[in-house]
Amino acid sequence: RSFATKRSYVWKHADYQRQFLRRMFEENQYDMPKDWRKISTYKLRKFGGRQLLYHYPNTKVAFCTLFPEWKDSIETDAIRVYPREFWDDKANHRLFLDRLRSDMQLDTVESMVTVPLYKIRDAGGAIMLKQYENYLALLKEVYPSN
Repeated sequence: RSFATKRSYVWKHADYQRQFLRRMFEENQYDMPKDWRKISTYKLRKFGGRQLLYHYPNTKVAFCTLFPEWKDSIETDAIRVYPREFWDDKANHRLFLDRLRSDMQLDTVESMVTVPLYKIRDAGGAIMLKQYENYLALLKEVYPSN
């Protein structure tokens, strides 16, 4: 039986949950634990893990609970929270976007146009986004020569 068709009671067992996540990492060719952030709630549902979400408020809590040996790595890499004043300095917008571009392995500034807004929000840039009329305005301000 596939994970999606398993009875809901099996999802109560941590061993089953770990097995599911390991298989999901394998089939998506993700590295454990480095790529834990690539497992979104949408991907969990699509892969048949909707029931897993009933046991944890988010993927970070699920990973930290099911794989305590990863906790330090996950906590270090978790969504960054920036103080509101951080965004007052426009130079920090550039630092943030450059780091995001590096994390996403995007080669050119032009490729930033393809980054979905949720990725910026998830990385901690929601307040920055609110300072601009739209995403293109942000990119033009931060990267004026491109």
